[in-house]
Amino acid sequence: MNLSSSPRSSDSDGYSPPTELDRMAQKARNGEITEEQYIIFHEEYIKNNFTQSEVEMDSIKDDGDELGSSETHSRVDTDTDL
Repeated sequence: MNLSSSPRSSDSDGYSPPTELDRMAQKARNGEITEEQYIIFHEEYIKNNFTQSEVEMDSIKDDGDELGSSETHSRVDTDTDL
């Protein structure tokens, strides 16, 4: 999930310190916490820092396509029937 709108403060030079989510992701990569612990933390972080509409909008951006894959496949299937 791409969270480009994650809450960060930014200095005038453009530097943004890592968020708590960034730090936990690094701990997971380093093996300091389990993947399961990170997933639970991630879900709580999203729930506490973003509204549902922000999460939904971000998931639409991640698709890169306005049609879902199931819609694309169903449209292709109907076009191939002769």
